[in-house]
Amino acid sequence: MTKKQKEDYELNLKKLADNYAIRMTAREEGEIMGEERGAAKAKMEIIKNLLSAGEFSVSSIAKAAAVEEDYVLALKNELEVKKQ
Repeated sequence: MTKKQKEDYELNLKKLADNYAIRMTAREEGEIMGEERGAAKAKMEIIKNLLSAGEFSVSSIAKAAAVEEDYVLALKNELEVKKQ
C-alpha cells in the first residue's frame, strides 16, 4: 500500500467513525426526547384522572404534579368540553 493509499484509507476510517458517532448521538437524543414525551403524557393522564375523580383542587393537583395551575385548568377545560 502506498503512502497516499494509506492516508486515503485512514481518512475513510475517520469519516466512518465520525458518521457513526453522529448517528449514535442522534439516536441517544431521540431516545431522550421520546422518554421526555412519554413522561409528559403520563403526567397529563394522571392529572386528568385526578381531575375526573373530583376529589382534589386544581392547586393541589398542580402542586403534586409540579406544574402550573394554568396547565391543570387547561386540562380541566379540555375534559369539560369532551363531556359536552
